[in-house]
Amino acid sequence: FDERIVGLTGDQAAVDAMVKAYRAYARKAPTKDGDYTMEHTSFVYLMDKGGRFVGSFNLARPPADAAAKLAKYL
Repeated sequence: FDERIVGLTGDQAAVDAMVKAYRAYARKAPTKDGDYTMEHTSFVYLMDKGGRFVGSFNLARPPADAAAKLAKYL
C-alpha cells in the first residue's frame, strides 16, 4: 500500500464505533485453510478541508467522471 494510506487501529470497541460512524462494513471471514480474510467497505470518502464528509468516491467509475466529481470540491 502507499505510505500515505493510514489504517484504522485501536481496541475493538473503538474500531466498531468508527465503522458505525462512517456507515462502513467490516467482517472477518474465515478461509478454507483456517486463516481469514477481511470483507470491508471499498470506497474512498471525500472530505473537505475541515475534515467533514462531503461524499463517497467510487473507484470503479471512468476517470473522466471521477475528475468531474473531484473538480466540484477543488
